[in-house]
Amino acid sequence: MNKEGLLQIGELSRFTGVNAKSLRYYGRIGILPPAYVEPETAYRYYNVRQLPIVEAIQLCVELGIPLREFQKYYDAENHQLNYTELFACGEALEREKLTEHLNRLTLLNHLQTELCRCEQIRRLDVNVQCRLCAMNLWIEPAVAGSSVKEDPAALSRLMYAAAQDGHKSFGMGGQLFLFGKGQKKLYNYIEIDVAAAEPQPSPNVLCLPEGEYLCRRADSIWESERFFPEQFASDGVKVVMESVLLIGNYDFEELVYELRCSLFCPSTNLL
Repeated sequence: MNKEGLLQIGELSRFTGVNAKSLRYYGRIGILPPAYVEPETAYRYYNVRQLPIVEAIQLCVELGIPLREFQKYYDAENHQLNYTELFACGEALEREKLTEHLNRLTLLNHLQTELCRCEQIRRLDVNVQCRLCAMNLWIEPAVAGSSVKEDPAALSRLMYAAAQDGHKSFGMGGQLFLFGKGQKKLYNYIEIDVAAAEPQPSPNVLCLPEGEYLCRRADSIWESERFFPEQFASDGVKVVMESVLLIGNYDFEELVYELRCSLFCPSTNLL
């Protein structure tokens, strides 16, 4: 065969910037077969007209389109590349990545804002009114005088129970008071995720909406009535919860806590 005008694999690699190992792999999976293989030496040769195919394959690699799907866009028998579908697929994937990227940036922005709030609570020895995001809690009755902070097994039991009900848990958890209507009940809690479409949450799930809280650094939830006397004396159901402060120099052995007292009445049948 006349090999004039054909490219050896090393030449194709040099012209396209794709290493020879990758070019051989593309051949093995059937998306870049050599134009000619010399029988005596098994050397591979490629037609210069295959350069656009290599470029299209590299575009798929950069965009994250699986190479085994490349044949959706390349009709080898008729020597046709469907750029229209390839570019449309690439755009859809990039828009999806952009959405995920923006979501991560939004999360980081929220965490940085929360970090600043927690640093303020740590420094000040006063009640600070804060607007906090909605949260979903898995709660179970606690024994008076007990402390999740001093009983890691209690936290593990909460996480296990929530997982059994299909929820992912996060954070360090803690204890909370529900008070009002002449009652005060103590619960252990862990924060969980709850699907928006979940028809009827478990009675162990307490959903707290976004709202205003009084927040203050404190060592124990038993200091609640001293720090929030007006809220304890007011009508309506309120919640006070202890939560680990997210601070810049986070010490796993010396956690710093805050108390959060709701300035709204949560919707609950627990009281």
